[in-house]
Amino acid sequence: MSKKEAAQASVRSRAASPGATGAKAAKAKAGPAEGKPATPAAKSELEILEGLPPQLGALALGSLGLARAWAVGGSGAISSALSLAALLFLAIYSMKLLRPSALWRDASDASALPPLGAFFAAAQGVGVRYLVPELAQLVIVVTHGLMLLVSIRFAWVNAKKGLRPDPSWFPGLLLSGFTSVSASALGPWWLKAAVPLHFWSSIAIYVPVKLVVIYRLFLSPARSSVAANAGMATFMAPGSFFTVVHLTSGKPGGDLMGLLLFADSTISFLATVGLLYIRRSVWSSAFHVSYVAFTFPLASTATAALLSSERLMDSSLLVAWAWLLLLLATGVILAVQFRFLRHLLELRRKQK
Repeated sequence: MSKKEAAQASVRSRAASPGATGAKAAKAKAGPAEGKPATPAAKSELEILEGLPPQLGALALGSLGLARAWAVGGSGAISSALSLAALLFLAIYSMKLLRPSALWRDASDASALPPLGAFFAAAQGVGVRYLVPELAQLVIVVTHGLMLLVSIRFAWVNAKKGLRPDPSWFPGLLLSGFTSVSASALGPWWLKAAVPLHFWSSIAIYVPVKLVVIYRLFLSPARSSVAANAGMATFMAPGSFFTVVHLTSGKPGGDLMGLLLFADSTISFLATVGLLYIRRSVWSSAFHVSYVAFTFPLASTATAALLSSERLMDSSLLVAWAWLLLLLATGVILAVQFRFLRHLLELRRKQK
């Protein structure tokens, strides 16, 4: 037998051996499975809760702010429906309490802290509306403390990361001022007595932060990188917010202070509209959770105009302006709420 014939016989022998046949069969059997991508395990309901965005708190506060505006406008039915919507958004985000680690991650993120503060402010407003006075006062005190903690943590996180003021600093630092409205209506006596001090200390923080934000947002060479999403709409919030606080907490500083704040509110609104138009390419192409910045700022702007027409100036022109703002705020806020709920459903489908 030649060497070539011997080699061919050896190959035939190996091919006929049971071990080789079994190995080939096993390989053939395993081949397709190895090439097939593994199916990801389905997430549990608790894991899905981790993805709930903190902006639900801002959405709740926007709904509550619009409810307040309609109450001032004289429609109790619309106000009640919007308050229930705020309660719904609070209930959805409250489910995140079942995942404390996820909640702590929100509390460690500078961008998540302002909507987290809005969550506590909305919880305070809902408590005042629906609870008996004794429980409402407890909610006011607890949520006020939590909002102060959020503000302190926001300042600390931003200082640690070297971040400079932008429109998110207004809710991040100043939302505890919401307590002035709640305390004036239903707070314990010692908190009511502290309202003027709280108001002026908030104004002392607001003015320098506003000046820095104006420079960075409108004048800085790097202004296009500041609040490069719909969050720039938050710029209109503090002027109108403090107008509402002033007019519902005994007018600290008198009518002159109210007029200055209302002028700030109106100018800030118009400047924000112009800014949104000029920079529309960075926010209008697709929905983003930063759209919640349209909700409470618009609601407080409408409320400030309505209250000013009642308590500062008797003007039919101002009344017409206030109602125009209220109708605009209602349309925008309802649209954002609808789109945000769609976003949540899409998020849930992706996470499953």
